[in-house]
Amino acid sequence: MGTRRSPLSAVCCCLVLALAVARGSHAGQQEDPKKKAQRVTSYVLLAEAITRVGIQVGAMLDQHPYDPALTRYARDLGRLHAKAIEKLTPPEGAEALHESFKAAVLDFSKAAEAYCAADYTTARRHRDACVRDFTKALAEVAKLKREGAIP
Repeated sequence: MGTRRSPLSAVCCCLVLALAVARGSHAGQQEDPKKKAQRVTSYVLLAEAITRVGIQVGAMLDQHPYDPALTRYARDLGRLHAKAIEKLTPPEGAEALHESFKAAVLDFSKAAEAYCAADYTTARRHRDACVRDFTKALAEVAKLKREGAIP
């Protein structure tokens, strides 16, 4: 039983640590541009990692849709990521980016729930939406890099 939960526990620990790093600054403090850029970069790395994991697990579900352990893992992971992205506060300048990543993570969560319910058509629709939202977020990241907001 301990080995089944260890990958999920590791993901939880990583998310908690990353959330602590990506937290917003204290009210009333002025941030210099370098710290602001570091916060945006940390946020982007965290949100991108969360979303990439969802997309990768979604691809595994496409290959093995009848694997009950994988569907339960995906459902639990989707729920965990949805909670984490809901609590995450984007740094100043990354609000629009946050909405794209949030939409992608929530779509993965819905896809995983649909896979668990054996509703493969709905699962595929949400998985496609997840990839679309993630691609949109990556385009916004590229735009922020061109503007110099991200080193």
